[in-house]
Amino acid sequence: MSFETYLIDSIKQMNTLLIQADLSAEQPSKCLLDAAAIGCRALGKLCNDPELPRKLEQAADVRIIARFMEKASERKQRSQRELVAEFRRIVESPEHFKEFLELEREILTKGGIPYEVVDLLIEASYKALKEVKARAKPPEELTANVHLLRDRACLLFHDLEADAGDKQRWGNIKGKIKIAMVGVGGAAMIGLNLSALAASLGMTTVGSGISSSIGGGIVSGAALEIWKPSAASAS
Repeated sequence: MSFETYLIDSIKQMNTLLIQADLSAEQPSKCLLDAAAIGCRALGKLCNDPELPRKLEQAADVRIIARFMEKASERKQRSQRELVAEFRRIVESPEHFKEFLELEREILTKGGIPYEVVDLLIEASYKALKEVKARAKPPEELTANVHLLRDRACLLFHDLEADAGDKQRWGNIKGKIKIAMVGVGGAAMIGLNLSALAASLGMTTVGSGISSSIGGGIVSGAALEIWKPSAASAS
C-alpha cells in the first residue's frame, strides 16, 4: 500500500471527527481526542515507512539535482537546466503557480481528499511557496520535518489524553488538531503527485518535484504552528 493511501484514509477520519466535534454538545472532547490519536498514528506509520525516503528521492528538487551534474554530458546538463527553468517559471510566476494549483486541486480531490481539506491544502500551498522559492530542501531535510511533525502531533495527543478532564482547553485545541491534519495532507501530497492518477491528469516530473517541495513546506509549517501557544494560553 502506498503511504498516501493510509494518509488519505486518516485525513478523512480526522476531518469527520472535527466536524462531529462541532455538532456534539456532549462529547466534543472525545471526537477531538480520537482525531488527535489518528493523526499521531498515521504520522508514526509514515515515519517507519521505507517508501517515504524513496519517494522523496524520486521527487527531489531539480535545483539540487542540477548541482551534481557537473561531470554529466552536455546534453544531460542542458536537459537539467531546462527542468530547473521550468521549475522556476512555475514557482516564480503568480499566474503559472495559480494554474499549477488548479491541477493540484484536481489531483487532491480525485485522490479522495475531502473538499474542505483540499481548500486548506491549497491555502497552505501559497504559504509554503515563499519557503520553496527561497531555497531547495534536500530529501533528508524533508524526512526530518515529517519526523518533527510526528513528534509534535503525538505530543499534542498524549498531552490531551493526560488532561482530558480539563474541558476549558478543548476549544483552543481543535485548531491545533486541524493543523496536524493539514500537515498529514502535505505528506499525502508528496505521494499522491507521484501516482499513476497524477500522471494521468497531466502532472509532469517537474510538477511532482514542486508538489513534493510544497508538501514538505506544509509539513514543516504545520510542525511549527502546532508548537505555537494558542492565543488563549498565551494571554
